[in-house]
Amino acid sequence: MRQPKPWFAAVLAAAFIASQGPGWAEPLEAVRVLDLGSLERWRAVGTLSSSVTGARIVILEQESTGRSKTARIGGTPMNGVKVLSISPGDVILEVQGRPVRLEVTRGGGATALAPAAALETAARESEPALPPSTGPRRLRLTLEEFHEAANVLRRAFVSGDIGLGENDDGVFGVLIENAPPGGIVERLGLRPGDVVVAINGAPAANENAAFGLLDAAAPGQSLPFAFRRGRQVGQGAVEIAP
Repeated sequence: MRQPKPWFAAVLAAAFIASQGPGWAEPLEAVRVLDLGSLERWRAVGTLSSSVTGARIVILEQESTGRSKTARIGGTPMNGVKVLSISPGDVILEVQGRPVRLEVTRGGGATALAPAAALETAARESEPALPPSTGPRRLRLTLEEFHEAANVLRRAFVSGDIGLGENDDGVFGVLIENAPPGGIVERLGLRPGDVVVAINGAPAANENAAFGLLDAAAPGQSLPFAFRRGRQVGQGAVEIAP
């Protein structure tokens, strides 16, 4: 059997690679900072994986302002940029038709949570608190009521009534999309557009950690939380009866 000529084999290989789409048609350019020009430089500072929906999310932070954005696979966080894949160490983007591997940079192994933590600290120091009449009250529940409320919150994540996201000011956390009348979210004093930024002192940027707190709750425990409504800060707590 005659062997194919080297040049013919190379053409076949190139055609196969090109058929796999733009992410495979040329070598990936690897960068730590995505430079889009006009001082618009973005870093990938963390990734999340939803324990409820299975969705993967990347947290992007603008160098000059510290503003954060989130995007899922297939999302377009900026004009001309599309997210092709997300892993703990890097994000594959299509930038104006060319593939780019953006490294996920973490400081001390935890910068995926830094944006929410920093925003909460800044909010406490520089922004007014909500008046008591508009802020959330301390909600007291039995352990059975608390577990039922936790199940309602899980279903709300699946339905999209709440989920990881950001408000119009770029604050990232658990974003309230819908608060049915009389439901647990409304009873906490929260309303659509609010962003919960911390639960029990930990940034609410990781869904796994948030539901871990719900699963570990015990009688006599109090779970405080902090949230942002526009540029105002609110606080509340869920208390489990002993």
